[in-house]
Amino acid sequence: MNPRRAGPATALLDGRIDSYWHTQWQGSTTPFPHSVVIDLGKSYAVTGFEFTQRQSNSNGKIKDFELYVSDSPTEFGTKVASGTFLDVTRSQITAVSGGKVGRYVKLTALNSIAGNAFAGGAELNIGGTVPGSGGNHR
Repeated sequence: MNPRRAGPATALLDGRIDSYWHTQWQGSTTPFPHSVVIDLGKSYAVTGFEFTQRQSNSNGKIKDFELYVSDSPTEFGTKVASGTFLDVTRSQITAVSGGKVGRYVKLTALNSIAGNAFAGGAELNIGGTVPGSGGNHR
């Protein structure tokens, strides 16, 4: 993967912590916030998420974030979770209360640990249940 370009969002879902999603950092950069939208394929009641920072570099490691859930890929409304990621290589888990139902999950990075203008991450997993089933899926 060429680190000078944005890393593909699919790297967040490939099960490999040595690959990563990254917004553009060389040439022109856009200011925060930066977002990535995940299509779950069908609607789930989202109960939490697990995020793993990029492993190979401190550039673009997300600090403060917000999470949104929606049935629309473009309209997200009110955040369902927010917090601060640590500068660690292990996964970090955030609970989502209320079980908001939706097909799309948007992770929005508000800033970076290093103070630069870009964002990235290695892995993202979404926890939830099929509405009406009561069972957990991931």
